[in-house]
Amino acid sequence: MVLNGTGGTLLLALLWLLFRIPARRNWLATVLFVGANLAVLAPQFGAQGWVGFLFPGVLMGVFALIVMRLGVLAAAAYFFTWYCAIAGNAPWTTSLSVWYARTSLLAIAAILTLAIYGFHTTLAGRPLWRDELQEEPA
Repeated sequence: MVLNGTGGTLLLALLWLLFRIPARRNWLATVLFVGANLAVLAPQFGAQGWVGFLFPGVLMGVFALIVMRLGVLAAAAYFFTWYCAIAGNAPWTTSLSVWYARTSLLAIAAILTLAIYGFHTTLAGRPLWRDELQEEPA
């Protein structure tokens, strides 16, 4: 799952960039990116009418917006979470007595670790809360 998520993210980010270079506009590159991916992914999802295009279209549209606005690291977190939660068919359970509870907890721990690392990186050494009462007025 880690290799699929990371490799998929890098390939899709490169594809978006290759659409961005000749298009010279982010919105146009996003439309071309989503259209090209729909042409490839829709038959795999068993597209029957316009509803079959909805799931891969939303998936690629959100991915393109994340790459455009937040960058490749956020897109890697999104794709990794998508692979763990949906595409990887990770067994999700709330009962810790079933035999596949370890696998479920491992998938949850992997997603939480990535989210905590991203949150810590975003802070960049700043405190989470600042106490405005202790600051001296200027």
